[in-house]
Amino acid sequence: MEKLSRDIHMKREEMIHLGLTNGLNSTETIQVSQELDKLIVQYQRYKEQKTPRWFAFMKVPFFQIEYEGKSSAFWKMFVTAFMK
Repeated sequence: MEKLSRDIHMKREEMIHLGLTNGLNSTETIQVSQELDKLIVQYQRYKEQKTPRWFAFMKVPFFQIEYEGKSSAFWKMFVTAFMK
């Protein structure tokens, strides 16, 4: 994980350097950008595997969820219970 974070940081720095020197539309910059994207996807997949399943539902904003037509009072109570 530590190595992947370093790789992402280094690839980002390389992309910024190439973008400034060769331009954002250069093939080198685009290639490094795509490599950076792949590293970021690897990192996100790793983090998702390490995230507890019960926490996965938290990715959906609470204001978009309805529980059997109940008002937002239900969600306020639900979130408050988690915060204790």
